[in-house]
Parts: sequence; C-alpha cells; structure tokens
Amino acid sequence: MYSNVIPMKFFRIILLCLLLSAGYAFSVHAQSADTITADITKEKIKISYAENRLIVKNLPKDTVIDIYSIFGTKVAIIKAKAGDGEYLLNLAKGYYIVKIEETVKKVAIK
Repeated sequence: MYSNVIPMKFFRIILLCLLLSAGYAFSVHAQSADTITADITKEKIKISYAENRLIVKNLPKDTVIDIYSIFGTKVAIIKAKAGDGEYLLNLAKGYYIVKIEETVKKVAIK
C-alpha cells in the first residue's frame, strides 16, 4: 500500500501542473494527507459577430485571432488581449472562419 502512495502523489501533482499550463482553471482541496481532489473547469471561448464587430469572450490569454475566407485564404489577423473584447472588422459580406487557438467558428457577415 505505501509503495503506491508516492507515485500517486507525484502523478497527481504532474496532472494538475499540465492542466494549469493548458489553460484550465481549477481549485484543489486536500481532504487528508493522502487524498487530493480537484475541480477542473475550462471556460469556452465565445465568438460572435454584430455590426462590423467581432466579439470575443473568455479569452484566457493574449493571443492572435486568424480570420479565413471559406476558401481557406487568411484575410485578417488580430492581436487580441485576454478577457473580453470587441474588434472592428471591415470585411465584405459572406462567410468567414474565425480561429482562436483550438476554437474555430463560422461567422456570417450580412
């Protein structure tokens, strides 16, 4: 029983560090000396478009927003700040693909 205690604690610490570095928010609760539980949540990045503005919510860190035409041509690059933001877009009517890290969404400009 005691031979598994140290490897399991080490595994839990490594797992928590990996989740933190991947942008997950979590809280740790020590129930006893041998038990650790974690509540893990990752807020989704929300992307919407209204009145020539790209609206981004829950951006975990400063990053780049790539916007592509439906043909795959990159038409815009926006440097975005962490948190919520609105970015002016001057694009022709049509469908576009917005990519923020692993989040991808189709946006219609009418």
